Amino acid sequence: MEIEHNIFLHRVRLPSASALSDALARHGLALVLPADFDPAAEELELAVQWRAEPVRIMYYANPVDVAELRAEGLLRKGEAGKLADRDFLLSVVSDTEAARPAALALAAVLTELADGCLAYAGEPPFIFAEQAVAWCADRL
Repeated sequence: MEIEHNIFLHRVRLPSASALSDALARHGLALVLPADFDPAAEELELAVQWRAEPVRIMYYANPVDVAELRAEGLLRKGEAGKLADRDFLLSVVSDTEAARPAALALAAVLTELADGCLAYAGEPPFIFAEQAVAWCADRL
């Protein structure tokens, strides 16, 4: 079963790969990203290591228009306000049980560093930046 984690953020807050790696290590999350990982890349299949085991996760980065999502009925009442003027969407996707913790850890740290809003499994309620890593730790 595929699980998609969506992170809504401001494009200018997109963290660098080195900042992500530093934050993962600081939080004790055993995820190793590829040396050539570019967080601004539109679509990547990432070969990562989670607790020294190789797994693959998908990563997507795209502009997003919250007003358009609201107009299309893709947000529930009140959700667009929580997203404010965020203009970028990152999606971290796992399709195996082994890859789920790696995808969750990457999504949580991206959310924290980018001051984003995380929709776990693509669905609200949103997890905000200050809650993301603790929320992730509770699920690992």
